[in-house]
Amino acid sequence: PSKVVVKGHDTAKTYELGDTVEFTIRVTNIYAEKKDITITEKAGVRITGDSVFEGVEPGVTVETTAVYTITKTDVEAGMFTNEAKASFAGGKEFTGTDEVGGLDGTKRSVTYKYTGTVPAGAPEQLPQTAQYVKNEEVRVAAVPSLDGYIFNGWKRGNENVASGSSFSMPAEDVELTGSWSADFSAISVTGAEKTYDAEPTGVTVAGTLSTDTVEYFVGEEKVDNAFTDAGTYKVTVKVTRNGQSHPAGPVKVQVNPATLTVTTPDDEKVYNGEALTKAGTISGFVEKEGVAETATFTTTGSQTLAGTSDNTYSIIWNGTARESNYTVSKELGHLTVTDGTATDPVDPSKVVVKGHDTAKAYERGDTVEFTIRVTNIYAEKKDITIT
Repeated sequence: PSKVVVKGHDTAKTYELGDTVEFTIRVTNIYAEKKDITITEKAGVRITGDSVFEGVEPGVTVETTAVYTITKTDVEAGMFTNEAKASFAGGKEFTGTDEVGGLDGTKRSVTYKYTGTVPAGAPEQLPQTAQYVKNEEVRVAAVPSLDGYIFNGWKRGNENVASGSSFSMPAEDVELTGSWSADFSAISVTGAEKTYDAEPTGVTVAGTLSTDTVEYFVGEEKVDNAFTDAGTYKVTVKVTRNGQSHPAGPVKVQVNPATLTVTTPDDEKVYNGEALTKAGTISGFVEKEGVAETATFTTTGSQTLAGTSDNTYSIIWNGTARESNYTVSKELGHLTVTDGTATDPVDPSKVVVKGHDTAKAYERGDTVEFTIRVTNIYAEKKDITIT
């Protein structure tokens, strides 16, 4: 066949994946008569010149060209063998071959690697190392995803490479690196408000991961997220994830005082020189562990003289209750002492006391000296006339 079909290419050139090989095909009419010659190529090789030559004179050589692009299969095999066929009308078919050798089928690695602090769960998202030959298209792996984190993208050296983009494999291994940042966008903090009940309350933090560290601050002071006593607390939260911290807040925790109800009753009597009192009640102490908190309650209202006054009280915070945890709602009665009525008069002896020297024996004509004492039984200044 080599006497009929001669096929060649530039052997001085080294070919790689994706390179175009230009073939020259020469066919000689070996017949002693004119012949029509048809040249065909194997699949993948494209004839760029004429493929049909009509009436070729005996002994004359015709020439055409063809091109072929080196594939991955070729470089992995280390060579590509081309076959061109020349068909003579009314004669035989001859095949000429040409081998493109020296193809570099060495495979290099593309490796993905994380840099910086790697969050738990991220290694499972790392793309596998893959092998490529020189000039093979490498498509960059998809961006991994992980709840609570943002992937910062892949880099080749200092150059960013987009997920889904591609590059041509060099004659060396390639390492693509990527890093993670914490994503705090889902973090939310909600305050709380309630009435004092001896039980703690606190802020609610949503959007955290089980691996997060959550700290609570009032001002610069680190505190527990447990606020029991009445007051207003401005709470700032710090969420730390994978070495990165995020502040949130402040939000308000409001514990309102509980209400104690004090009730003192009304009472009334006619003046008798003795104090009028009437005990009241107090209620509303919060139970702590099943036992009500305590303070000393005393009804202090007292009315002795004719008049009216509030039936007052006092609370001494000497028990388990804290004054700051309570407000007091009071309904005070009145203590009234009257100066009597027609049917219930004041005992006159409680008002006017008259006396003389009872040790002395009096005779006709003696002078008796009386002492008259009058007590102002009213709870205000009074003018008193004695007759």
